[in-house]
Amino acid sequence: MKAGARALGIDDAPFERGKSPHTKIVGVLMRGVILEGVEVERIEIDGLDATDAVLRLHDRLGSQARVIFTHGTVVAGFNPLDLNRICSETGVPVIAILDRMPSWPEVRKAMLSHGLERNLAVLERNPPYEPLNTEPGSIVYARSGISRQDSVKVLTRWQIESKYPEPLRVAHLISKVLAAD
Repeated sequence: MKAGARALGIDDAPFERGKSPHTKIVGVLMRGVILEGVEVERIEIDGLDATDAVLRLHDRLGSQARVIFTHGTVVAGFNPLDLNRICSETGVPVIAILDRMPSWPEVRKAMLSHGLERNLAVLERNPPYEPLNTEPGSIVYARSGISRQDSVKVLTRWQIESKYPEPLRVAHLISKVLAAD
């Protein structure tokens, strides 16, 4: 990835279950350490609209982005992100990052107990998470549209202040502020 390349970071705002049926998802476009844009979408808690929201954020912000980083493959409770669809429709590689490997049996059980079979089907189509040890810390990541070798290069290039790629770290900071709305 060239110096000056842009990346789009996506994270959801924290929410209080039962308080509202919706929360927000934030998109942050960065070129290196330069913040170039921020957009927000409203999504349904435990819904099926997060993938479409990410596609809209990309349309408004990230048409020049060379990679999309997401915080995991589910947002807003159990609202799944379809990494392959996002990659296919944007033409941009997608990398989902977490601190640790999800407990899939627990996730599956929770989703089924809430009647979220369709959400689970989307989630189960995603690529598997892979562990990665980097200088700033260990993560797990799932990828679509990019090789393991290239994804490691991209991830480490964007790790500026933490183990999270900078656009994702900034999206997380902004999303925390939006939780107060």
